[in-house]
Amino acid sequence: FPSDTKILSVWRGQKKTWSEMATTVETLLIISFFVVTATAETSTYIIHMDLTAKPLPFSDHRSWFSTTLTSVITGRKPKILYAYTDSVHGFSAVLTNSDLQRLKNKPGYVSFTKDLPVKLHTTFSPQFIGLNSNSGTWPVSNYGAGT
Repeated sequence: FPSDTKILSVWRGQKKTWSEMATTVETLLIISFFVVTATAETSTYIIHMDLTAKPLPFSDHRSWFSTTLTSVITGRKPKILYAYTDSVHGFSAVLTNSDLQRLKNKPGYVSFTKDLPVKLHTTFSPQFIGLNSNSGTWPVSNYGAGT
């Protein structure tokens, strides 16, 4: 750096020397590193696992899923949102891309699907089919009891 006594810039009336500017830049770089690390983008994924690969020490598949998830997530508490146990075996969890890449190397991993939010569509709600709970045949029919 040039001499510390030389003024590098004047910003908002404050004079800055080379060493002051270097310290400011260094501080900003450190802060930006932590901000990027803390705000890693996450998504919800459905993870399909091969149940035949479950190690014997695990009493059930949920404990295996939980241990597997704990081994790949760093910097935050892992949480299984849902465990699938009937027609498929696996779980859903919120993961970063790097978590997902580590999970792909675990025994029993089969595949993943990104879980996308969907709007609920139903024909079983009174509002959906336009029923008014105060008038019409709805109260007369005992609100559909017995059907």
